[in-house]
Amino acid sequence: MKDKRTIVVVDPDISLVEDLQRRFLLEPDYKIIGISTSGTDGFAKIQSQQPDFAVIANPLPDTDAFQLLQSVANAAPQVRMIMSLESENQDLFRNAYKQEHCMF
Repeated sequence: MKDKRTIVVVDPDISLVEDLQRRFLLEPDYKIIGISTSGTDGFAKIQSQQPDFAVIANPLPDTDAFQLLQSVANAAPQVRMIMSLESENQDLFRNAYKQEHCMF
């Protein structure tokens, strides 16, 4: 049996976090190992827990999400990052794309 892929979620909207938790309970290969509602705490969790993936929301209450993505990329380059955008602003999509981060 292979190890589960681990995920840290950084999102201030707790209802979205709970929805992700429910969805990943149905996925036998993935496990959420950390949840944070702020960028500062999320960065600390990503550094300490070294997940396979980090789902990072934009916007965050205390941190620019793009700066957080860059900080994670520098501190833990093996972590694959997924950016969750709450906006259809094309400039945000272009900025995330330029930084080579996934979006959904």
